Amino acid sequence: MPRVDWQLIRDVEFAVSGEQWLIICHNLEEWRKGQLHKVHYQQSVRGANSVYSFLLTGRYETRELRLETYEMAEEVASKPSGGGIRDMIAFWLSPIRAPFSLRTLPLPALLRHPTFRVLKLRDGEREGVRVIRADFEVRPGQPFTDPRISWTREPVWGWFEVAPDQEWTVRAFEYTYMAPGHKPEIPLVKARVNGEVLYNIDFEGRPIVIQFKESTSWRDLPPDSMIEMKDIQIEYGPVSEDRFRLSYYGLPEPPGVTWVQERRTPVYVWLLVAAGVLLTLAVFFRWLARRLRRGHSEG
Repeated sequence: MPRVDWQLIRDVEFAVSGEQWLIICHNLEEWRKGQLHKVHYQQSVRGANSVYSFLLTGRYETRELRLETYEMAEEVASKPSGGGIRDMIAFWLSPIRAPFSLRTLPLPALLRHPTFRVLKLRDGEREGVRVIRADFEVRPGQPFTDPRISWTREPVWGWFEVAPDQEWTVRAFEYTYMAPGHKPEIPLVKARVNGEVLYNIDFEGRPIVIQFKESTSWRDLPPDSMIEMKDIQIEYGPVSEDRFRLSYYGLPEPPGVTWVQERRTPVYVWLLVAAGVLLTLAVFFRWLARRLRRGHSEG
């Protein structure tokens, strides 16, 4: 639900190597009543490895960092996401590790809904790649048949583009829905979401995500209307194991923790993970294509 006051984190770096996670937030903007109120330049570093997770604050560039807290993995193993620190990292990484997740693009849940229907199919091109654009409409209704799209009780309509020659990857999308308002006189507000996904081709000829852009325009909220924007850029490459440890930042390891020198994680691990995500999506959109072809033949 939109609010007048909010915080916006900018300049975020991350690294992922299997279940080793790292995220660095460089500054924080605090907004009040639609105006920039204050910029906090104190940085934060959150990291997680197989033994522990940690939170640091201070100045990252000069390594003037202090340890705020850490969690041993075995002590928080039963908690969601493996503890509070790892849970916070997972929240930030979710749209990066799964660009087609419910946080960013709820197409799978919408397509599975029994009221989903394609209104029009068109051929086109985006960034030199052939795409198929599908206009769609979904009516979740009441009661909700799928909790994953229970964020609206009104029709959802929009379009998406997929590249059939490149693993049926999603290239762009737009959808509009009605969300609960935060004022008694405005029970519902209109939200329009636009997004674009950019790819490179890896050494095996598979498309891999390199950038995800999304903006949400909240309407019917005068004078508080606002636009939320997200721009995620992804690079693939080897990551040294020590980046996920306290000693890398000039701090002592937790009591009893020692490390054996390990090899760097090779780049192909990243590419295989990306290929796995794209393969799942390819199967899904091929199913959609067959469904659409059957619909045309029956018509």
